[in-house]
Amino acid sequence: MIQKDVKKPNLNDYMAGALLSNGIIWMWAMAVNILQPFMPTEDGFILGSVTFIVFIGAGIIASYLVIKRSSSDYLKVLLKLVASEIIFSIIFILSFVNPSVELITVLFFSFVVGGLVGLYLAARPKLINKPTGKVANQSINTEPHSKNSLN
Repeated sequence: MIQKDVKKPNLNDYMAGALLSNGIIWMWAMAVNILQPFMPTEDGFILGSVTFIVFIGAGIIASYLVIKRSSSDYLKVLLKLVASEIIFSIIFILSFVNPSVELITVLFFSFVVGGLVGLYLAARPKLINKPTGKVANQSINTEPHSKNSLN
């Protein structure tokens, strides 16, 4: 039986995914802080919604790229990635003057939802059964009957 090579992400892959997702989030936060004086104050809901979408998008991108490097155990890979993303988020948030638990909660939810979407997008092609053209049950004898057999 031919055994396929099992690919698993290493620590560098998890750290790269965590830094990528947090980097996107913190670049978005900086852009919002720079552009906030030019934004109307009535559109807080729209800005909050777009921010939440950016947070989830960051989780999708990071999880998609890390899970593509794996050949199995997708959920384990996702959990390790989300844990590393949260650890980096806490480190970044603690560097603020006023750290907030609400932001950590929103980021955790965003990383989980984005991670699940990224897992689906990355693992879906690997999980679909592709037709191979082989007979499903190969134990069936396909040779013609011999002359001595009863018909």
